[in-house]
Amino acid sequence: MKLFLVLLITATTTTAQLPCSRPEYRQFDFWIGHWEAFGTNGKKAGDSNPRQLYYT
Repeated sequence: MKLFLVLLITATTTTAQLPCSRPEYRQFDFWIGHWEAFGTNGKKAGDSNPRQLYYT
């Protein structure tokens, strides 16, 4: 019984401490990666390289 309580408290505390762990914070994950932007004239206008930050 004591082991169960320790595991339950640890799991609850760990989940609560993770910043931005709720699903709404993952809505723009499709944008992660390397992207090239081009203007309407077809010339390259720039680069975008958004990355996911990991918290430990």
